[in-house]
Amino acid sequence: MKTGKLIITLACLVAVGASLGACREDEQGRVLLYDKGVYLGKPDTPVSKQARRALLIRIQRQNELTGPQGGGGPGSGTPPDVRPPASTPLDALRERARRQSGN
Repeated sequence: MKTGKLIITLACLVAVGASLGACREDEQGRVLLYDKGVYLGKPDTPVSKQARRALLIRIQRQNELTGPQGGGGPGSGTPPDVRPPASTPLDALRERARRQSGN
C-alpha cells in the first residue's frame, strides 16, 4: 500500500508543479472577459506620414506592373459549354456499371 500512496503523492506533486509552471509572466493581466463588438486590446500606433507615403508609392508600382484589374470583360451573350463531350456510348457505361457492381 505504501507504493500506491507514494505514486499518488508524486503524481499530485507533478500536477501542482505543472500548473504553477503554466503561470507565465506575460500571461498576467491579459483580457479574459470579452465584450461583444468592443476591442479591448492595446490601441494601434498611428502610421507616420513617411510610412504612409512609402506604402502609396509601393501600391502604385504594383499596379503599374500588373496592369488594370477587373471583371470579365465584354461577354459573348451565351456562357461557354464546359461539359465534356458525350463520346462514350450509353451501352458501354451500363456494361461498366454492371461489372463494377459485382453482379
